[in-house]
Amino acid sequence: MASAAPVTDDERSTKCKGSFELLPPLMSELRVVLLGNIWSERRKLGNFILRKMVFNTEKAPDHSLRISELTEDKEIVLINTPDLLHPEISEDKLTELVENCVRLSAPGPHVFLLVLQPEDFTEPQTKRLRSILEHFGDRSFDHLLMLISTPREESSGSTVKYLQHHLLGDIMRKCRYTMLWKKNLERPELLKIMDQIVKENNVDHVSCDVFEDVKSDLFSGHESLKEEGAASVKVDPVEPVAHGLRIVMFGKQKTKTQKQTLGNFITGRKEFFTPKFTSNKHCVSVSGEWRGKPVTVVKTPNMFSLSVEAVREEMKNCVTLCSPGPNVLLLLVKPSDFTEENRKTLKFILSLFDQDAFKYSMVVITHEEDETSCSVKWLIGECGERNYNMFENDHNQLMRKIENIVHENRETFLKLTEETKRPKSEPIKPVLNLVLCGRRGAVKTSAAKNILGQTELHSVSNSSECVKNQGEVCGRWVSLVELPALYGKPQETVMEESFRCISLCDPEGVHAFILVLPVGPLTDEDKGELETIQNTFSSIVNDFTMILFTVESDPTDPAVVNFVRENRDIQELCQSCGGRYVVVNIKDRKQISELLDTVEKMKQSKDKQQCYTTQAFANAQIDKVIQQEKRINTQQREIEKIKKSRITCDEEEQSPESLRIVLIGKTGCGKSSSGNTILGRKKFKAELSQISVTKQCQKAQSEVNGRPVVVVDTPGLFDSTLSNEQVNDEMVKCISLLAPGPHVFLLVLQIGRLTPEEKETLKLIKEGFGKNSEKFTIVLLTGGDKLERENLTIEEYIKTKCDDCFRKFISDCGGRYHVFNNCDKQNLKQVSELIEKIDIMVKRNGGSYFTNEIYNFG
Repeated sequence: MASAAPVTDDERSTKCKGSFELLPPLMSELRVVLLGNIWSERRKLGNFILRKMVFNTEKAPDHSLRISELTEDKEIVLINTPDLLHPEISEDKLTELVENCVRLSAPGPHVFLLVLQPEDFTEPQTKRLRSILEHFGDRSFDHLLMLISTPREESSGSTVKYLQHHLLGDIMRKCRYTMLWKKNLERPELLKIMDQIVKENNVDHVSCDVFEDVKSDLFSGHESLKEEGAASVKVDPVEPVAHGLRIVMFGKQKTKTQKQTLGNFITGRKEFFTPKFTSNKHCVSVSGEWRGKPVTVVKTPNMFSLSVEAVREEMKNCVTLCSPGPNVLLLLVKPSDFTEENRKTLKFILSLFDQDAFKYSMVVITHEEDETSCSVKWLIGECGERNYNMFENDHNQLMRKIENIVHENRETFLKLTEETKRPKSEPIKPVLNLVLCGRRGAVKTSAAKNILGQTELHSVSNSSECVKNQGEVCGRWVSLVELPALYGKPQETVMEESFRCISLCDPEGVHAFILVLPVGPLTDEDKGELETIQNTFSSIVNDFTMILFTVESDPTDPAVVNFVRENRDIQELCQSCGGRYVVVNIKDRKQISELLDTVEKMKQSKDKQQCYTTQAFANAQIDKVIQQEKRINTQQREIEKIKKSRITCDEEEQSPESLRIVLIGKTGCGKSSSGNTILGRKKFKAELSQISVTKQCQKAQSEVNGRPVVVVDTPGLFDSTLSNEQVNDEMVKCISLLAPGPHVFLLVLQIGRLTPEEKETLKLIKEGFGKNSEKFTIVLLTGGDKLERENLTIEEYIKTKCDDCFRKFISDCGGRYHVFNNCDKQNLKQVSELIEKIDIMVKRNGGSYFTNEIYNFG
């Protein structure tokens, strides 16, 4: 075991031993500075004292490291220095490093541990060591414990040997204790020697008041702040405001009491509970002291409920109260009350600082709860896993963690960004609430990331609910809501998500609905999405709508510009939105300011209100109800008129034995051609066109197999070319034209892929004609000539070529289907077989037909 060997004379040693009983008890904190000529030895010694691997770098750091650890009876604060003895370090750099060491050990170290390896100890290092110790003053030797690192076991006379060393001897004679740093050195013995050094210095420390000269000027005529009997450190002064702990507390309204309690807990005072400091509207601060160091604690108001402008002002007030800036942020969180929205707001607040504020932050859990949300876990992770539980009520633990944050950041502090510090006279751009619409979820999410400049956002691509993200963009606080696709969704879902997206923009409302589309041909789904939005939010939404076209290349490329300007569908779409659109490169943010400027111009229009609010949405629904009532009344009058006059196409009452057929389907599916095939003559105009040739219901009749047959050909009732009012009018008319009512709705589909619109057709028929209409529906597939060329029967086609969705569609129509080859006009068998299937269905329906009453009450 190593032994402690006093290096002064016997009389001094006896005097020290005889004075122990008269010394005061030990303090709770022991501050130790490690010095030496070999980093590996200082690293090894530091880990040895702390009993864990905290110093683990191969090379010496370029600044002092401070680590604190609670031991059996005290807290050991260890400051491990860089290679101060290196001969190439300039005097200015040495002074800077010593100042840093002094600050980390404030208010002063109790013990200097000097670790030297004689074999590598040079004369330049000797001079440098003397220079360093002179920086700490003459009394630094009274606090010095010298450890001589030996690579092999030494004899008991080694101390005498090193006293005779031409470089070490003088230093050993000046310091109070010398030990041999051996493999079998026991930690308790080392700690005991350090305790003895502290006792022999009357529990005093080397004064580390680096601000003494400045304070002397500021407090001229006042009692000196230097502790009596402490040695002074002669280093260049720095501004006193940078000294001490400056702590800012953030939290929601529900943590108000906890903020006051924590502030008093830190400062050791009850100021935060006095009326002067209980304000909920503005930042307030209280000063105190911790182990000789000044402490300032700033309590912020509920930043989460303030506007962006108010947050900026309070942040400026906050920094002013703890000038030149905070070095610790305490984020008070009640786990069950901290939401994803709170997390985003907090991230924005901290972004107002000029550095990564999370490095200066620690999460304070205010309530003991069983579960921790993902948002809280994320927050703790962003803070480097630093957290403290208020209910543990451990003041020393809290302050130790706070001090560690300060030292890990090398005594630096946070300042506000230039944008945040903007003078009040400079206008602050107001918040913008934007809603991204469109069928393509991935494109919307990419646009949201591009606008906010954030790479990690919650995606709405696979979600059926609105998703909100926020951030600062071009000096504005932007709230971005991604609205899921509405087209083809149940009306209840459409209304629920539409109202939710408006509510997420409360209280201001939505400043712009942005329809996001890639540059390219528009699909029916794209058109349907805009129509659904217009129908849901009413025509007033057009005043707040613009289009965002996305590309992955130069948006000014002539090919892109010309396509947008010359494509007819796109131009019609743009015109419906007031001609407002922007083309952006989804991989470049250069056009984002142009996008926001377009929104600003929309807001500044004098001819309309500035935003679309929940009240506007409610008014739109009221207007729709009123219009629906008007349409119903009109339809009822029309029905009554028909009942009285019994109008028919030829102004003659149809024969009760006639078969009455309605053709329904998408534009271009072959309804008119099928009508002509059934009647055996060209009664309806049929063309290959994507634009509906039939603009309104048309009726024709003929005799088929000696039986009168009446057919009504409808326009594309569920296409986007007709308004809701026109659709309702045509539905009433098609039923009225076949008074007393049709026997069958022939739902006409082309053989091939079932489009999304066609998948919704049966549902739309039930919504339009009533739930009983499916009992009167048969699917009529056109394009039978394709099956003949492939030598397939219709049954084989449905079984082998159709997906489950198509087969379910057939099933929902009672399993009733038929195929037509409209190119083979002489094939009368296909018409006879269709009529036979209709008769079977009519028989199963009790011989009844679809009536106005069924439509009215279905």
